[in-house]
This record gives sequence, structure tokens and C-alpha cells, in this order.
Amino acid sequence: MNSTSPDLEGWTFNDNSRSSWDIVWTCLTTIFACTWTVQHMSVPRRNTSEGLITARRWILFTVALFAPEETVLLASDQFWHVWSLQARCNAAQAESDRKTGHHDSWLVQRAKPLAPGAVTGISEGDLHPVPTRWTLGQCWCVQMDGVTLETADGWIFYVGMDQMTAFIEAGVIRCSDFSEREIKDRAKADTFAKLFTICQSAWVTANIVARAGYGLPITPFEFTTLAHVACGIMAYACWWRKPQDMAVPITIPLRHTREGLPIELKRLMDARPKSWMHRHVIPPRESISTGFAIVGGLYQTAAVDAPRSGVIKRGYRGLSLQAEWWLNTFAAVAAGAFCGIHVAAWAFPFPTPTETLAWRTFSLVALSMAIIVYILGQAPLAAQWLKQNGAPLPSFMDNLSDPAGRYTWVEIYVPLICIAVYAVARLGLVALTFSSLRALPTGAYLGVDWLGSIPHV
Repeated sequence: MNSTSPDLEGWTFNDNSRSSWDIVWTCLTTIFACTWTVQHMSVPRRNTSEGLITARRWILFTVALFAPEETVLLASDQFWHVWSLQARCNAAQAESDRKTGHHDSWLVQRAKPLAPGAVTGISEGDLHPVPTRWTLGQCWCVQMDGVTLETADGWIFYVGMDQMTAFIEAGVIRCSDFSEREIKDRAKADTFAKLFTICQSAWVTANIVARAGYGLPITPFEFTTLAHVACGIMAYACWWRKPQDMAVPITIPLRHTREGLPIELKRLMDARPKSWMHRHVIPPRESISTGFAIVGGLYQTAAVDAPRSGVIKRGYRGLSLQAEWWLNTFAAVAAGAFCGIHVAAWAFPFPTPTETLAWRTFSLVALSMAIIVYILGQAPLAAQWLKQNGAPLPSFMDNLSDPAGRYTWVEIYVPLICIAVYAVARLGLVALTFSSLRALPTGAYLGVDWLGSIPHV
């Protein structure tokens, strides 16, 4: 056992309380649970190669590892859209039943052989009323490209969120077409697996809080783990009902061929020609490196090229002013919690004064970058709110107050610079986290006396 100073102790393998390996293993497994297992990817389409799927997963994992607040922003944005979709689907279902009548709808005619008495061996007691309420899990399935329509000649159409109400009103899709059980059958992770991850995270958090209560040192690795736990729980809360690792969509068969579809249905589907795909399509054999290149090009287009060219306008998310404001604030709270927890290790005794100064600098820089990005994101919303309330605005804010306006160079490049600086600061914090393990305070190897915490009678 090497001792670097009277108060710091080197790497410890065997100890009566806990060793260095105990700290590392506990923190690594918890961070992995909050970054890798928290991912809820969309259902890949039939023409998506395995290399592209793997590249997307690793990119999302890297983002969750270095910027988990971005994962929280993505999760909260998706939850808001799905929650709104559920309300619209239920309203469309009620309107469809009111106009066409449930038993005369196109869908019931498609399933006519299942009507009572039409099939021998099935009594009316075996049939139950058809559900007429859309659940959150079903709407999540739609959001993640998990629902398709297949024609009699093998053409598959991926149903989009923006088309669901039209399909429901036309009687093409009903919530009884697929159940929660069918969704769970295609998902790889269930509620128990999610609960296990949350329980593990809660146990680590309880240990860290208890160490603070007993006045025991908390290592930078544990502070980093606590930051990931906070963001992971927020993301899990938003994605709780979303199916995880669903590889194959739910297919609803149609009795018509693609060319023989009713004219109103064909017009609705042909509005999105890229959603069509044939069952016989074969995914290309692409390497993971090719997948990384494809995803990188898509991110560049979404982050720089499309906003700069005006293809993507400021209000592309389709949210109300209040919803946009609260979702950005929710993500800012996650970013503030993540970076603020690192700042909380301000007084930790690092092996050298240089490392102490570097930790403080990197943590403050990361927190500052998150605040700047939040302010830049809220500035157009504030301008819109002021304009709606009749407040006079300077000329340079006229474009900011227009939801359909083009992004300015400040809105495009300043966040990118902040993200780059943030990434450098995060890498510095990661390096300092591991370097601090070579010399920890002696109290860091003392475990919490849980039995002593129980009041004696």
C-alpha cells in the first residue's frame, strides 16, 4: 500500500471496508446502466444495415456518456409529442366512431370473419368489446416507426405520427389492431429490467448521500456517477412506457394491393413516398465505419446545413411557445444538475494543486457553456412572447420573434462552439476523475456503517 501523503492513500486492493476496485466497479456499472441501458432507439426500417444500427447506438451512447442532458432533452421532447399524440388519437377515434359507426367502419368490414357467430367454435362469450382508447404505449410504438401497413402485394408503409389521426378517422387503423402485449413481445427490455437499473442507481445514490451525512470523503468518480444517475432517472421517467430494443414493427394487413387502394387512402400514403418499402428489400452490407459516416452526415445536415440554408425553420418542432419553454427549461435543469454536481467537488483534495485548479476550471466552464446554450435557445421564445404581448422590440429581434424565420449565424455557430468547448471540459473532467484514483483521502476507503445508522431500542 503506497502512501502519497499523510492524508492521501494510493491504490488499495484489499481493505476491510472497501477497496479502490470496489469504488471503480460500482461507479462504472452504474454509469453504464444510466447511459447504455437507458437508450430507447426507434425501430430500424427494413433497408437499414446492421452497421448503421450499431453506429447509431454507439453515437447515442457517447452522447449520453459525455452530455446526458442532451438525452434528457431528447426524451422529454419525445414524451411531449407522444402525450399530445395520444390525446389527438383518442379524439380522432371518437370522431371516426361518431361519423361512420363502429360496426360499419372500413376496419370492421376488413375483420368481418371475426364477428359473433361468423366463425364456428367461437361463442359470443369469447368475444370482448373492442378497445376504443389509445394508450401511451401504443402511441410510443407509432412514434418510433413501430407500426406499418402492408398491402396484399407485399408493399409496407411506415405510419408517421403526423398521419395517425387521418388513418384513424378513415377507419384504417384502430387501437384494437395491436395490444400492449404485442408491443412487449417485440421489446427486449421489460419493466423489471428498468426497475433493476433504477434500484441500482438509487442504492448508489443512497450510499453517496450517507457518506455526506457521516462526513466521509466522496470521490470525483462518485460525484460523476451521481450526475449520471440524476440525468438517467429523468430520461427513464420520460421513456418509461416507450418500448426498448424493438427490432421488428407491428404490421397491420390490408386487403388491397398498393395500386388497388381506395383513392383517399392512396392519396394519404403517396404524400410520403419515402415511407413505402417492399417486403423483399434486402439491407445493404455496410460496415460500422460507413454507418458512422452516414450518421455524421445526417447530424451535420440537421445541425448546420439545413438551418443555414433555411430548410429547417425556428419552429420546426411544432410545439407551442409554452411547451417549447418548459422543455428547454427541463433540459436546462438536467444540465445544471449534471454540471452542478461536478462543481460540488470543489473542495475535494486532489493529489496536486494543479489538478484541483483544473477540476474547478473544467466544471465551471461546462456549467457556463450549458447556461449559454440555454439562453440562446430561450431568446427566440422570449422575443415571441414579448411580441405576442405587444411589447416593442428592437429591429435585430424581429427575426427572432418569427417562428418561421431562418436561423441566424449566432444561433447556429455559437451553440456549436459552446458544445465543442463543453466536450473539451468534459474530457478534462473524465481524465481528472481517473487520475484522482491514484491518491484518495484515507476516509474514502471507509464504508458506511448502515447498522450503526439504525436507532437502538
